[in-house]
Amino acid sequence: EEEEEEEGSLSFLQNHGLTTEGFSVTFAALNAAESRVNVEETEDTAPIIASLRDNCKLILSKYLPTVNRWLKTVSKSDDQAKLKEVLDVKELLNEAKTRYELFRFDSKIKE
Repeated sequence: EEEEEEEGSLSFLQNHGLTTEGFSVTFAALNAAESRVNVEETEDTAPIIASLRDNCKLILSKYLPTVNRWLKTVSKSDDQAKLKEVLDVKELLNEAKTRYELFRFDSKIKE
């Protein structure tokens, strides 16, 4: 029964574009300390940094507003498990946004 619930949760998130099987992004280089991380943007790192920026824009413009709408809907029901799940997703998105904001990009690409 627990496995079915886990599959249902994964399906729920996948249907809303928040996760795909076998794909995750981890900011393992950062710790909880509030220190800025200088990242040198070179020709080699530019595509990764562009992807990081695009993903942060998606978090801010699409995913967080969607999760906030879910919270309004789920908070009206008595489904505490779903409410916790949505709150956990919101926490993860906010954590990713906060970690992105710790980066300070320094472009070394010559134009």
